[in-house]
Amino acid sequence: MKHSLAMLLIALCATTALASELDQERQPKLPDGYIACKGSEEFEKSVDYFRNNKVLSLNDKQVVTWSLKVAKGCSGALSRFQKVFELLTESGVDLQKSVEMAASFSEKSNEQTNSFVALFKTFFLDNYFDLDFMTAFNISVKISENPSRAVAGQKDFERLYRFCTDHDKLGLPLRDCGKYSLGLIKHFDLYPEGLFPSFEKIYGFITSKAGASLNIKEALEMTDEILAFGPLAYDNFKKAYAFSLSKKGLQTSIKQSMRIALEVSKSSMKEKEKTQ
Repeated sequence: MKHSLAMLLIALCATTALASELDQERQPKLPDGYIACKGSEEFEKSVDYFRNNKVLSLNDKQVVTWSLKVAKGCSGALSRFQKVFELLTESGVDLQKSVEMAASFSEKSNEQTNSFVALFKTFFLDNYFDLDFMTAFNISVKISENPSRAVAGQKDFERLYRFCTDHDKLGLPLRDCGKYSLGLIKHFDLYPEGLFPSFEKIYGFITSKAGASLNIKEALEMTDEILAFGPLAYDNFKKAYAFSLSKKGLQTSIKQSMRIALEVSKSSMKEKEKTQ
């Protein structure tokens, strides 16, 4: 009898396990390019978090509103929110802005969020670069978009910033350099081997006698424009400029040659055609 009962229990457990396995296998297949999200789980955890957060002191309507926003970020969304929220409040950001900014990270990946946290600590909390909050925040967001290149992006920014503040180079005010470097970092994704070497070549050329001897303001603006056309833009710009000035070329003025060279630099690369 005991033997029969044991066999029955074993059979029942096996049947239950098989049913569970089959149930998992019956999960609907998602279309290509999509991942499964535990939305209900993230929503429940978010409600519990916001409801018990004494710092925020949200009412029921606000709890639901923010929980829904966070849950949209898919699995792990609340954890990403918490990391950024705690970092921002630690930095002295007001609660409302901290919640809004942190909510945007609930929809990013874990890698992007971790990269942002590390970068922001370096750029703002350590205060080495003397950046205002928004500049440090925006730089960290931009570089962390591609976590695999975050270290290279940080290095590019640091080199641009030092070049800008160095009295033997540009010698501009710290805050101005932070904002200008942020402007250049938007081209970062176009430079797999780093942006700074191209910046240095372009700036050096257009401020030299061989170039147009531009002043700092003009040179920075034009360097920014040329960088927007990728790693080959400098070479095309320089060759087109020399051709436009030469007797065998167009024999145009320095100003006209610069304009022509800038237009030619726009033809430095194009996107590959997508195959069907």
